[in-house]
Amino acid sequence: MDIDNKNGKNGIENLKKISKEYNLDLKKFFNNTVYVKTPNNGYHFYFKFQNNYKGNLKSQICPGVEVKYKKDLTAAGSVKDGKIYLLNGMLENALPLPEKILEMAKREPAKPKEKHSYYKPNYEGKKPSLALLMEETIRDRTGHNDRAYKFASKCNRCNYTLEEAKEVISANPDIFGTDSDLIGTIKSAYHIKEDI
Repeated sequence: MDIDNKNGKNGIENLKKISKEYNLDLKKFFNNTVYVKTPNNGYHFYFKFQNNYKGNLKSQICPGVEVKYKKDLTAAGSVKDGKIYLLNGMLENALPLPEKILEMAKREPAKPKEKHSYYKPNYEGKKPSLALLMEETIRDRTGHNDRAYKFASKCNRCNYTLEEAKEVISANPDIFGTDSDLIGTIKSAYHIKEDI
């Protein structure tokens, strides 16, 4: 466990706060495990995982306090700014990581990604005009290339040809710009890789 006291973080105070919330006896907990005092007045406390835990952990459990088990940690014995990371205790004597801290550090299972919902406005069965598609695109306050891509994507989904979309975009440089990559942007919206 990496506890930082730098860059406006006070990991020790934050850990004290959550220890009250989770009913952890910090004195007993930290006085009986292996640790390194860091040059920035922080600590690296070493713990063992119980039952060979193989799940995923988020790094930060509160500001200034991280649980690191697959990340780099400055090794005991290292020297930084002339100060040594001195190990107190023997690593084989490290205590098991308390279950409450493990629970705080467990990542939520990843939520399934939502399928991309394509632009499907209700035009009551009628094909929208290019002017209407352009008007809708202008409402998006985005840059020229983004507007060109959105407009061309709408044209593609509404069965307008690439040439029709290109003609409208080229005729409206004030809306879509004159970027030399506009053709590539339009082709991208139509999922075309070869030259026009």
